[in-house]
Amino acid sequence: MLKEIEVVEWDALADHYKRGAILVVKEGEDLAKVGMCIADDRVDQIKKWLSAGILSGPDDMQVKLWKTAQEIAFKFIIVQPYVLVQVSPKEAPTA
Repeated sequence: MLKEIEVVEWDALADHYKRGAILVVKEGEDLAKVGMCIADDRVDQIKKWLSAGILSGPDDMQVKLWKTAQEIAFKFIIVQPYVLVQVSPKEAPTA
């Protein structure tokens, strides 16, 4: 699953947000591990992450910021029917 993680800007995720499919994984957490738990339907672990705020739906304030912030990118992975995202600072292009 680690190989399936990609990085995009918010515009690429907007349609997924509109259909309610975005789940935000807290920065510093292992995105691939969270994806595997969802794919394996590990309900108890998912409930713990939701309760702890490690996994959540985006709120309106976050989305408003993401739409305008130039320095933010998102790591993401699709685990049907969800799109798991994690905020990731944009890296400067290398020469």
